[in-house]
Amino acid sequence: ILRTMLHDKKVQHGRLRFVLPTALGHVELVGDVDPDDVRAALVD
Repeated sequence: ILRTMLHDKKVQHGRLRFVLPTALGHVELVGDVDPDDVRAALVD
């Protein structure tokens, strides 16, 4: 899954970026996500 995520259009300069909902109709762009943290979350 992580390998596929690295080909997503939201990847910028080799870093994963996520669009996270913060409230109804509002999102936050998070660009400092460590791939190891994503891997750990997927394992859980």
